[in-house]
Amino acid sequence: METHKQVHFINKDKSTSNHIIHLASEYQQRVISLNRGIERKNQEIQRLKALIADRHAEILSAYHPVTMPAIRLMTTWLEVQDVKTTLTELRAMCEEEAAQKVRLCKQIQHLNHQLELQSEQHSKDLQSMSKRIEGSKVLVQQLDERVGRGYDEAALKSVLDNLKETTEFELKMFQGSVAQLYDQNVTTLIALQNSDQILLEHEMSENQQLHQCIGLLKEEVTALHSKVLSEEAQCQMLAGMIKQERDYDHHCLQVLQEQIQPIAWYIPLHRFSAAANSFDVKDDASEDRTPVPLNKQQISQAVTPQKQCMQEAAWAPSPSDTRRTSWTDFVPLHRR
Repeated sequence: METHKQVHFINKDKSTSNHIIHLASEYQQRVISLNRGIERKNQEIQRLKALIADRHAEILSAYHPVTMPAIRLMTTWLEVQDVKTTLTELRAMCEEEAAQKVRLCKQIQHLNHQLELQSEQHSKDLQSMSKRIEGSKVLVQQLDERVGRGYDEAALKSVLDNLKETTEFELKMFQGSVAQLYDQNVTTLIALQNSDQILLEHEMSENQQLHQCIGLLKEEVTALHSKVLSEEAQCQMLAGMIKQERDYDHHCLQVLQEQIQPIAWYIPLHRFSAAANSFDVKDDASEDRTPVPLNKQQISQAVTPQKQCMQEAAWAPSPSDTRRTSWTDFVPLHRR
C-alpha cells in the first residue's frame, strides 16, 4: 500500500511538472511574441516621434513667415506714418500758399483803389486847371474889351503878356507834374503787376506741384493701406493654418497615447512570465529537494486569471497590418 501511494504521488508530481513545463513553454512563446509586438510598437513610436519632430519643425518654419509679415506690417505702418506727416506738411504749405494768395489779392485791390483815387485826383486837378484856363480866357476877353474901349495899348499888352506867361508857366508846371506823377504811378503799377504776375505764376506752379505730390501720396497711401490689409489677411490665414496644424498634432498625439495604452498590459505580463520562468528553472536545477504535491485544480485556478488578462489585452496585429502609408492612418488597437 505504501509503494502504491508513493508511485501514485510520483506520477501525480510528474504530470504536474509536465503541465508546468508546458505552461512555461507557452508563456515563453507568448513572451517572445509580446516582445516582438513591443519591439514593433517601439519602432512605431520612434517613427511617430520622428514625424512629430518633423511636424514641429514645419510649425516653426511656418511660424517664421508669421513673424516676417508682422515686421513688414510694422515697417509699412511706419511708412504710412511718414506719409501722413508729409501729407500734413504739404497741407500746411497749401494753406500758407492760399493765405499768401489772399494777401496778394488784397494788395492788388488796395493798389487798384489807390490808382482810382489818383485818377480821381488827377481829373479834379484837370477840372480845376480847365476852370482856371477858362477864367484866364475871360480875363483876356475883358482885357480885349478894355483895349477896344481906349485903354493904353502898351500897358494892356504888357499885362496880357504877363498873364500869358503866367498861364503858360502854370500850365507847363501842371502838365509836367501830372506827367511825372502819371509816369511814376504807371511805372509802379507795372512793376507791381509784373511782380504780382510772377508771384502768381510761381504760386500756381507750386500749387500744381503740390497737387501732383498730394495725388502721388494719396496713391501711395492707398497702396500701403491695401498692402496692410493683405498682410493682415495673410497673418490671419497663417495663424489659422498653424492652429489647424496644432489641433491636428494634438489629435494625433491623443490617438498615439490611446494606441500606447494597451502596451501597459504587456509589461506586467512580461515581468510575471520572466519571474515564473526563473522559478521553474530553479525548481529543475534543485534535484535534492523533495517534490511538493500540487493540486491540478489549484494550478488551473492560478493560471486562469493570467489567461483572462492575456485575452483581455490587445494583441499586436500582423506585420501586414502594421504597414501604413501615412502616420495619420493608425487606429488604436483596442478599437480594431
